[in-house]
Amino acid sequence: HLRELAGLAEAPAASGDDHQARLQRLVDAASPNAASVYDAHFDYLAWNEPYRRIRHDPARLPAARRNLLWMMFTDADNRARMTTWDRAARALLSQFRAAAGRHPGDPRFAELTAALTAASPQFRDWWAQYPVRYFRPARIRIRHPQAGRITLELFQLRLEDDTGSVMVTQVPADPASRDRVAALLAGPSA
Repeated sequence: HLRELAGLAEAPAASGDDHQARLQRLVDAASPNAASVYDAHFDYLAWNEPYRRIRHDPARLPAARRNLLWMMFTDADNRARMTTWDRAARALLSQFRAAAGRHPGDPRFAELTAALTAASPQFRDWWAQYPVRYFRPARIRIRHPQAGRITLELFQLRLEDDTGSVMVTQVPADPASRDRVAALLAGPSA
């Protein structure tokens, strides 16, 4: 409380195996909805099995690139699945720009920006436009190779005990999407 009143930086967030296990329990409890937790840099901290099966598996990315933006701008499978990839990617980039503005001089933001600028022409072009926007409730539509068309509503929840982290839950937005997700999750894991 005194740190906040004095305008000082927040105390460091909890870390370690206990914290990781706690985050994993949180996202697992969100099943059958897809859920993930990422930090202020949009680095994945935890995700559940529905997230892996409905959206993508962050474990497929190298540890240094296990990042929501990295997935969005460089994963061809994700791009092919999203029917409105441009809109979702632009919204995510503008949220990243807002987060980077809250942490000037943070080397992780600089590293990610440089790597994504080199790896993705869209990131490079859109970054230069200087978009800034905070999260807004949204729906995304995906074409899942096994389940077909799924519409997901996104909910973003800030973790009170780790204010730099965010949990995003993706809930089927209509009965048809709910049925497709249920059938996908009931089937064998790929």
